[in-house]
Amino acid sequence: MSGENNISSQWRRVFIEYLDHIGARLTQERQMVLDAALASARSFTARELHMSIEKNNVHVSMATVYNSLALLCDCGIATPIAGDGNERRFSIGCGRTIRVFCRRCGKSRAVHDSKIESILAEHHFRGLATEGFDLTVTGLCPSCVRAMKKAASAGKNIKTKQKNK
Repeated sequence: MSGENNISSQWRRVFIEYLDHIGARLTQERQMVLDAALASARSFTARELHMSIEKNNVHVSMATVYNSLALLCDCGIATPIAGDGNERRFSIGCGRTIRVFCRRCGKSRAVHDSKIESILAEHHFRGLATEGFDLTVTGLCPSCVRAMKKAASAGKNIKTKQKNK
């Protein structure tokens, strides 16, 4: 637990230094967004952070959540990652994320491939000092492939029956 508190205090210090650098201050609302983000055990959306804060009977506007998330991304605390559907997801820190995403149903999941992770971590992208990556592989999940085959098969059966009449 003390390790988690130490990491949280390090991120808090980074955020305060960044805000000071840009001439902004750590407001109570920004602190609540930071705390909610750091408390999240997994990736999160702005809406999920907002609900997490509001469930403690504290009001923070969605605009404040979005603006605070932008600041957290600017200073490297949060990283935007691909999400399920239309909402952008975020994670804390610079990770090494590989996700597979079904373009039909919108489901996604993290996968681990040490070979791809190693290539991405070691590759030099025109002088960029790589801190992390978020790779999304798009395709069709097994359930959607089955559903599409079933629908295609049903369509062929209907056309065959109509020709036989």
